[in-house]
Order: sequence, then structure tokens, then C-alpha cells
Amino acid sequence: ATDAKQRTDSCRFTVTVTQPPPPSPRISVTRFLAFGDSITEGLFPFLITPNPPGSYPAVLQSLLRTRYTAQADSIVVLDEGLGGQRAADPDEFPRFRDALNRDNAGAVLLMEGANDLNNGAAAGDAVAAIPALVSGLRAMVREARGRGLPVFVATLPPQRAGGPKAGAPGA
Repeated sequence: ATDAKQRTDSCRFTVTVTQPPPPSPRISVTRFLAFGDSITEGLFPFLITPNPPGSYPAVLQSLLRTRYTAQADSIVVLDEGLGGQRAADPDEFPRFRDALNRDNAGAVLLMEGANDLNNGAAAGDAVAAIPALVSGLRAMVREARGRGLPVFVATLPPQRAGGPKAGAPGA
């Protein structure tokens, strides 16, 4: 090595490269709370079949069980979706807290907010709905994280102008 004053020195050392251990085939969380609106709840008809085939909680549960075969029987994705719900609704936070208390989940999958924007668009101003939506989501994230749970917040699905639920594609 040479420094700024052109002094040089050298040394020797041995580097041993070892292969890292393989990733654990086990996941530490086996109970997931999927909470949200009709996107979480799943396919029609609502309220007749909990966690219906094709709903994202059912598909995720199947994927996790296929990937983590050693504990496949203990992996559960609990479907706490309810059509029409809004993050800003005053009853939504208590519903979320009740689900946390009841389900004893190890992680939270939070997918909510589309109805807040759609309802704002129906009222003529989806942008005005954003602060209450963010506040509702933040309260839920704080509650879950305060219990030591990791929280995964899903993005809102893209809206296509002219689509059946495209009340506010630019919001």
C-alpha cells in the first residue's frame, strides 16, 4: 500500500471463503392476519364462504404451504376482509383491534384504502379523502407494531380510466 506521502508498506493475511449456510426451510411466522376490504375478502358471493378459493389469503396460504412443507399444516392465512370497508371509517380500527385479539397472528397483511378513494371520488374529491385514509392506515400499523407484529401494507391496485371501479384513477 502507498499513502499520500508515497510511503509504502505491505503485509500478508489469509482469507478463507466459506459457503454460507443454506437458508432455513422454516419460517418463523405461521399465522398471518389478512385484513382489509373486499379485495382481501375474496370472490363473490361474500359472507357465504370464508377465505374462498381464488381470494388472495387463500392463494397466499397455498403458496406458503407449498414452499414451507415442513410446517405446511401450521401455516394459516386468516381472512379478515370485509367488503365495503374504509380505513378512515371510525368502526374500522376497532374491527382491526378485535381481529388482532381474536386471531393471534404473527404478522399482518394490510390491504385497505381503495374504498376510501372511490368514496371520495363519488363525493367529487378523492384527493380530499387521502389524509383520513393515511391516518386510518397509520393507526392500524401502529397498533400491530406496538404488539411486536411485522406489518406488510399492500399497494392499491391500479385503476384504469373508464373501468368499473375507476372513480379516481389520477388520485
